[in-house]
Amino acid sequence: MDKRSVGSFIAALRRAKGMTQKDLAALLHVSDKTVSRWETGEGAPELALIPAIAEIFGVTCDELLRGERKSEADAAESTPLGEKRRKWLLDSVLRRFNIYCIIISGESL
Repeated sequence: MDKRSVGSFIAALRRAKGMTQKDLAALLHVSDKTVSRWETGEGAPELALIPAIAEIFGVTCDELLRGERKSEADAAESTPLGEKRRKWLLDSVLRRFNIYCIIISGESL
C-alpha cells in the first residue's frame, strides 16, 4: 500500500462526489485534518476504516488499497488457481458458519 497513491485516489474520489474533506471526515468520525493527511500521503486510513471509505465511494477495498480502479479486463479475468482459491475460501467460511450455527443451537437448548 503506497500512502501517496491511496491518498490521491481518495482525494479524486472525494472530489468526484462533490464532497469536502470536512464532509468525508464527518461520515467517518475523524477530523478533516486526518483526511488531509491521508490525501497528502502523510498518513493512511486505519484498516478498520477501509471498508467504510470503499462503500462511501463505491469502490472495492482492494481498489482503495491499490490506489486505482481495477480495469474491466482485470475484473473479468479469472484463472483456474484463482477460482480454486475462491471456492476453497467460500467452503471454509461456510464450514465455519455451519459449526457456529450448530454450537449456538446446542447452547439454546
